[in-house]
Amino acid sequence: MKIYIDVLIVTNTLLTSLLLKCISCLLHTKITGRRGAIASIIGGAASLLALMIPENRFEALILTVIKLIVSAIIPAIAFKAKKAQDLLKLFFMYLSASIVFAGVCVLIWKTGSARVIYINALTVYFDLSLGVLALSATGSYLLLWGFELIQRKNAFTHKSYHLLIKIENLELLIPAVADTGNTLSDFFSGLPVVIICSDELYDHFELDREEALFDKGFHLIPYKTINGDGVLSVTTNATLTLIDNDKNHKAIEAAAGITLSSGPSRAIFNPCLAV
Repeated sequence: MKIYIDVLIVTNTLLTSLLLKCISCLLHTKITGRRGAIASIIGGAASLLALMIPENRFEALILTVIKLIVSAIIPAIAFKAKKAQDLLKLFFMYLSASIVFAGVCVLIWKTGSARVIYINALTVYFDLSLGVLALSATGSYLLLWGFELIQRKNAFTHKSYHLLIKIENLELLIPAVADTGNTLSDFFSGLPVVIICSDELYDHFELDREEALFDKGFHLIPYKTINGDGVLSVTTNATLTLIDNDKNHKAIEAAAGITLSSGPSRAIFNPCLAV
């Protein structure tokens, strides 16, 4: 049996990139090119651990722990995790995506003519082409997306929301609406954007004055709604908390995009942020 190291690294680099892309789509959070590349390269390099042969159970345990640590580091780098809870969430999402991907590969192996070519300490390599592996990753994404869709529908039954916004010394509580049409992301930070229609916030930060806008940590991004095009004043310095009608609080990792309101103040967020 031969395992070519260059093929091993390149294949796993591409697969790591595909898994991270799946998570990115589910979270509606963009990954910057540099961070995505670094995380994918780490995933490819980590595949070399499969060549280490443990001689006893203790060495096998150490090798497994190292692999789990690497599985936490990869999404943490890609998504720039800052908090322990974010790191834990990303780790379980990456691990879940990897397990689902492995399950799809096993299904193809069982129903096709592929042969298992290598097994070592929770690492299994299949005799599958890169194209089939890419289709497996796509299938994994569709399965995870379906699960997330079911979970989201169950989560929003008979629920209403408010958004608590804290920017500098200002605190404001406004009604919030979940809208799957809000797929807007901040291309500077990669974070999903919560659209906040509030004359009070707009006037407080003097967002109609360009010099004041940039001095207070805002930047502009274009957006489109059914009512037409516009420009949002976006900041990543806001602390955003969703509160449902059961008084459950959920801090969300998102940028705040502020614009004028044509009526009462309200916030529009993607439902994925509340799951």
